[in-house]
Amino acid sequence: MSGATSPGKMHIQAGYAFALLVVMASFVAPVRAQHYVVEWPAARQHLLEGRYTGSVRDEPRRFQSCEFQTAELLIQSDRRYVISLRCDDDPSRTRTIRGGWWIDEIAGSCLILIGPDASPTNDDYLYGFRIHDAALELHQDGGRCQSADERDTGMILVRLDTKAGS
Repeated sequence: MSGATSPGKMHIQAGYAFALLVVMASFVAPVRAQHYVVEWPAARQHLLEGRYTGSVRDEPRRFQSCEFQTAELLIQSDRRYVISLRCDDDPSRTRTIRGGWWIDEIAGSCLILIGPDASPTNDDYLYGFRIHDAALELHQDGGRCQSADERDTGMILVRLDTKAGS
């Protein structure tokens, strides 16, 4: 024998190589994209329109005066909002902010309020709210619903009218 492999042995080796490739391919197969339910598609977002009241937390004022504020929020169907804020520590300190809003479904039905100075280079996300109970409650959850903070617990805006879910 000169070290040459017989044809039968070559078929067996090729069969093992093929089997090994099939097994390896199953491990490197592309992962299927995760599908999520779009709870607030554009055709349904008009149902968010209305007035909400409750409490919010101003993250930049963490552990300072006026971190917690009483809020009245008006969501408009043209993707605009008006939020009036009153400092819980000093009710004479009030401010009103107007801006745009959008829904982030990837973060799980999150209503994002964008500040008046937003631009393509400046996100200016002010508040993020998880939409609960057919939009009867908005629970604050960080600026973008991606950075929850234990201090946001209890920061809830409750709907004043009952148009939601219609």
